[in-house]
Amino acid sequence: MHNVGLLDERQERILLVEYGKAQDSAEHHERLGWQARSILWASSFLLIGYSFTTDWPPLVVAPIAGLGILLVCLARVWDWRLGKTKQAKYNRCKEIERRLGMAQHSSTQRDCWKRTFAWIITVILVATWGLRVAFELVPTLNLDLRSGPAVQIHVSDSQATSIDNPQQPGSGS
Repeated sequence: MHNVGLLDERQERILLVEYGKAQDSAEHHERLGWQARSILWASSFLLIGYSFTTDWPPLVVAPIAGLGILLVCLARVWDWRLGKTKQAKYNRCKEIERRLGMAQHSSTQRDCWKRTFAWIITVILVATWGLRVAFELVPTLNLDLRSGPAVQIHVSDSQATSIDNPQQPGSGS
């Protein structure tokens, strides 16, 4: 087999079985993580959609948003916990590879795009919930954000022109 001279054939078979089990377990934990995240993210997205189509009182939206954000946070915690287990299993695979002279996992780089994608979805969901609450609570706080610019320009009567009489101001006619 792959014996590098330090192990007898029985030890090598045991390590190969352990290697296979560790790899299966790591793949299982990765799939489980994506399944859990997908369910929790979808639940939060559905709750966002439902919150926009339902006429809830403004003070009910905040606890609903809290539930949506809690779902997103649970997805991150679940991801962190399963990720630690997955990484421990892959580390065991790498250790066995070193002992057997193999390089399947030792020669590959980690996929950072998966983690980046998960954080992007998390930020989108939390920001959407924050905006949902803000747009719901701003009218109840009697803040008029549509009143126009903060700087107002005043024009005196002598400088104003009329739509009916478009003469230059001060022309004397």
